[in-house]
Amino acid sequence: MQFHILPLIKSAGTFGKFTLEDLSSLDKVDLEGQETDASELARPFLFLLLVQGLLAGFTIGKLSEGTMKAGIKHSFILVIAAFLISTGANLFL
Repeated sequence: MQFHILPLIKSAGTFGKFTLEDLSSLDKVDLEGQETDASELARPFLFLLLVQGLLAGFTIGKLSEGTMKAGIKHSFILVIAAFLISTGANLFL
């Protein structure tokens, strides 16, 4: 999120005692000090979203309806939603 959201709100002003310009410098430097691009992180971020949707769907289905069959239904919906939202955001941004 820091690679997509912070650059979008860069012109919003300050955030607490830090300016957003200070925080936006995080979007180009990784831990070794090498330059990185946000598009390089799009695929791993998508995989994380898909795994989270899958596991959260199982949990939601088991807690709400009491069966793993319902969990599969919820997982399917969350995985499809995560995929569509992520790819749609990448197309527009």
